[in-house]
Amino acid sequence: MRDEFDSKPLGQEEDEEGDGLIILKVIRDESGEELLSTCDSEEELEAAYAAFLEDLLEDEEEKEDEEPIFLSVTAEDGEELTLEFVSAFEVDGQEYRAFFPAEEEEEE
Repeated sequence: MRDEFDSKPLGQEEDEEGDGLIILKVIRDESGEELLSTCDSEEELEAAYAAFLEDLLEDEEEKEDEEPIFLSVTAEDGEELTLEFVSAFEVDGQEYRAFFPAEEEEEE
């Protein structure tokens, strides 16, 4: 499954290793297919992040036993990224998904 997002998420802080949380909103095209997009403003991103934290605290025990889900996405610049799904949640009727960049396996 391949979803696209239009640019680097607004307000996403990354540490030096680039492993910051990524929050994308779910939009649907004319055919009803789900696409992932960045938040339109810092305020939207902040509200989504607050909802993510609330959801995370409520469901922490349930999520410990789940197998990880990985998703490949292609940015506008053609860069392909692998993300690890963390959570799905809603804010005022808008669906969002939270991801972490997948850990790259280092070759020895």
